[in-house]
Amino acid sequence: KIDLLFEEPEGWVLVDYKTDRIPEGNEDAGKCFREKYARQIGEYAGALRSLSLKVHSACLLLARTGEAVWMI
Repeated sequence: KIDLLFEEPEGWVLVDYKTDRIPEGNEDAGKCFREKYARQIGEYAGALRSLSLKVHSACLLLARTGEAVWMI
């Protein structure tokens, strides 16, 4: 289930909230999360495109830090 979807002039923006803890000793949390959730975000974007929606960008919003990890 997509957590947040909104439209901007360039197209739709997909946001998925994540509450995972950042693995200890991981200096690049963004890379870790991108690898872990790439398939999920890809499936969401594909589903939206199958509805003829232009997906402009997608990000994970890390609830613990407030950081946005851009996927697309």
